[in-house]
Amino acid sequence: ADNGSNNGAATNNGDANANNGQNQDQPKKRNVCGAAPTGPATSAPTPLLTREDITTQDACLALCKQTSGCQAVEFGKPSANEPVECRLFNVPASQLPAPTDGQTFVAFDTAC
Repeated sequence: ADNGSNNGAATNNGDANANNGQNQDQPKKRNVCGAAPTGPATSAPTPLLTREDITTQDACLALCKQTSGCQAVEFGKPSANEPVECRLFNVPASQLPAPTDGQTFVAFDTAC
């Protein structure tokens, strides 16, 4: 139940940050820390690594910080009936596409 409420809060944060994300020319980009990704749907970065044995957001982010080239992670379910995944990316969280129906992904930049 706690995860559900956290994810709900993250989704709200994602909506609030969606407007900020459209300002791509800002010199200082705000780190995405636990919000739903809001990058362009046309963006489809390939994960550096996908793990199903990482079961917490903290462990997922810690793995990214230990992985060369990792700039951001997504943590959540790729679809309603699948286990949670920790996905590591070599692009900032601002470039990760928004979750589709059934996905529960939240994104974190390594600076979080």
